[in-house]
Amino acid sequence: MTIVLLNAGSALFAGLAALLWLRSATSKAYPPANPVGVILTDMDSGIEILETLKIQSVWNKRAAAAATMAAIFQAAVFTLQVAQEFPK
Repeated sequence: MTIVLLNAGSALFAGLAALLWLRSATSKAYPPANPVGVILTDMDSGIEILETLKIQSVWNKRAAAAATMAAIFQAAVFTLQVAQEFPK
């Protein structure tokens, strides 16, 4: 039962990581109506590049944390399975 729960946790965190990375990939920031100072924008889409990168960075960090948890759960499953396969 423990292995099943760990696998479920791994799948849950892997799915969460995928959703967070999707959110990162689709994040965009647009320049304010009355900008102050220099703003770097993409001429075709009008997206503010530096602010978009900041937003994507936040979502990428969250996705990486979820992927890390998925890997930890999978490592625990592997460890338990090896321990069952090769008893002392």
